[in-house]
Amino acid sequence: MWKASRVRRFTRTIAFELIDLESLSLEERAAIEAALEEQKKSQNPKWRVGAAAVAEDGTMVAMHNDQPGPSAHAEQRVLGKLYAALPAGKKRLRLIAIAGARIGEEVVRSDEPYGEDVSLDQIEWMRPCGKCLEFLHDCTDNIEDADFLSVTITGQVIKTTVHSLLTNPHTSFRVPVECVGGYVFPVPSTEHNKADDCTCVDHGHGFGK
Repeated sequence: MWKASRVRRFTRTIAFELIDLESLSLEERAAIEAALEEQKKSQNPKWRVGAAAVAEDGTMVAMHNDQPGPSAHAEQRVLGKLYAALPAGKKRLRLIAIAGARIGEEVVRSDEPYGEDVSLDQIEWMRPCGKCLEFLHDCTDNIEDADFLSVTITGQVIKTTVHSLLTNPHTSFRVPVECVGGYVFPVPSTEHNKADDCTCVDHGHGFGK
């Protein structure tokens, strides 16, 4: 009788850093501060989130969520706004920063910073939802990875990468996006979208190599 046996165990190292705001680079700190400012503008009835995105050329934009719904999250809106600001062939994300809290809460609500002995599970920080992770991955398929920063309740920052948050994702083809009424939506797949040389300039937010 055939007996199943394990051939090999695979492991992957995923890095998360806890960093004081003052220790970030000037660009990273500017993105965090922009995300915090946008978060204050949000009138979302549940989660109020601000986000800032920085391209490879240094262009930075910031947005917040307002309306509820899976296609109106701050991370999605800010990526669409960034792509709209960049020329074709230059739509390359370098980092995205977010700051968020439930309605009635402040993003930074603790005066006691986390110490060196804290575990990742003990840190409270805004995590992107699965929908946003899928969106970030699909709409940044022209880069290997991008840094992801999130403000903790102590004002410190968790730094990781998009691929550390979404490990080993399925990838079939790039997904262009378009903006309708200020909100970003993935465009339904077509044979055009599957082309390797697709720059998606039709929609104004797509990405080229």
